[in-house]
Amino acid sequence: MFRRLFVAASMILPAFHPGSASAQPRPLPIATVEGAGAGNVTLETSVDYTRDVFYTLSGLGGDLWRLALIRIDMGLSSIADFELSGGLRDHLSIKARVPAVFSDVLQLSDPTSTSAFDDIVVATKIRLRAERPEAPGLAVRFGTRLPNAKHPSGLGQDTTDFYGSLIVGQPISRAHVTANAGFGVLGDPLRGDRRVASFLYGVAIRGPIASRVTLVAGVDGRTGPREPGLESRAIARAGIEWARGPVRVELDGTRGLTVPDGHLGAAFTVGYAFHAFTPAP
Repeated sequence: MFRRLFVAASMILPAFHPGSASAQPRPLPIATVEGAGAGNVTLETSVDYTRDVFYTLSGLGGDLWRLALIRIDMGLSSIADFELSGGLRDHLSIKARVPAVFSDVLQLSDPTSTSAFDDIVVATKIRLRAERPEAPGLAVRFGTRLPNAKHPSGLGQDTTDFYGSLIVGQPISRAHVTANAGFGVLGDPLRGDRRVASFLYGVAIRGPIASRVTLVAGVDGRTGPREPGLESRAIARAGIEWARGPVRVELDGTRGLTVPDGHLGAAFTVGYAFHAFTPAP
């Protein structure tokens, strides 16, 4: 069954994402060992708001709305999933503007705000071992972030990134812990012929607090050099999830742990799972 962790960190700071990739790439959301299931499809849409984000390439800062974020998980078999995510609109209310490497290419029709389409992430996840009480479950995930937003909007990275992660999941008492660790190959927005290695990480915990209600908390991030567009990123998130049958609703408070990721924020997510097809034997 569907369990997707766009979660937040209880142990670090009060207060999402999803995470998912954005025009200024955020850390990847934490993935679980279990997938959608053979022939099942999970559709998810969310809205994400964050205060005081900063785009180091364009020098723009302000409050960011990420609207109509869409995620599709398709179970190709009992162990393999195909994932596609992106968004229809990122909207930044500009509160600050400082000189930066791409300040001279900005084309803003409104000096108080700017918008762009969200970047697209295409990924595949393969479960290597199912979770058991005596041993953790294992999966691997490989993904590519494709550029959509461009530099003139002030929100675009205009690079392609590649990711690979090991996913570990284990129930502990009534709670469930998931850890992601892997590598990223990030495109340098200032040099098209250069790639930068990055360590990807994420930890999440889930536990029931009432009938159909689950507490979710975690943190995810990446490392990187202190260069525009490549710097370290991290987001913490904590919230609650309500699920009934194929429907899942999650409300998170979020906190950026780096300057580009902003301060406090919130994310609201709705997911629906259904059986769409029978895979060929």
